[in-house]
Amino acid sequence: MSNSSHPSDADVARWMQTLAEESPTKGSLPDPHLLWLKARLEERAERNERALHPIAIAKKIAVAIFALLGSAGLIAIAQHAETWVTQAPEPAIFAWAVAGVCFIAIGFAFILKPLLSGD
Repeated sequence: MSNSSHPSDADVARWMQTLAEESPTKGSLPDPHLLWLKARLEERAERNERALHPIAIAKKIAVAIFALLGSAGLIAIAQHAETWVTQAPEPAIFAWAVAGVCFIAIGFAFILKPLLSGD
């Protein structure tokens, strides 16, 4: 530049040319469309999580109620099981035992497992 207090038009033009030739960053910038898309997806995921939060709480409450009622039912059955087993014939005991195991397996597979898995 010249020694005067104001640069000349040639100096300004030269400076602007060198500024235009320099790249502002050495690396490439990310695609703005991809950044916008990622932000939208994160926003949607956050909205979905907020919307499903009450359902997750209700699910935990349902598991607790299921466990309490199941425990109360098993205690009630256990109190009467001894008298029932002594009165029933042997094949009936076997059939009811198999039915009970099937009932527990169905309850686990269709009620308790989906509630606990979080799907």
